[in-house]
Amino acid sequence: MVSVLEPRLILFGRRKFAAMMLMSAIMAWGGTRLFGGMLGFEFAAYQSVAGVTLTPLFVPGLIANDIHRSSPIRVVAGVTLGATFTAATTWTVAGVFGVAPAFDLTLPAVVGLAALSGAAVFGPQIMNLGARVMSRVRAWAGQPEASV
Repeated sequence: MVSVLEPRLILFGRRKFAAMMLMSAIMAWGGTRLFGGMLGFEFAAYQSVAGVTLTPLFVPGLIANDIHRSSPIRVVAGVTLGATFTAATTWTVAGVFGVAPAFDLTLPAVVGLAALSGAAVFGPQIMNLGARVMSRVRAWAGQPEASV
């Protein structure tokens, strides 16, 4: 993106974001059309699900925009942690409802992975919520506020 378009165009702000999304769409759909047959991916099967078909367009563009604005290591770490939390939580829910996943992990291991990744993703929000709840409980009980 930077080496191809920026020397020829003035890109910043919304234009740069739109160009990243457009490049992402071209690469995603082009790759699907070119390599779909080799990978056993049938393109027509996913055209009827409109929401899912837009995911390959937006997600890589948003990730590319974040990488360009921030540190690539932080973005890749965040995407990895978010994907781990999403997959482990999905597998936990599937295991609870009796749907067997396509791998050989026990349910406690998947639940532990979901809990650890969820604590890493939502840790600060959980701590803030806990502090607010405790301050309300102390106020309700008539105890003085704890100093931090």
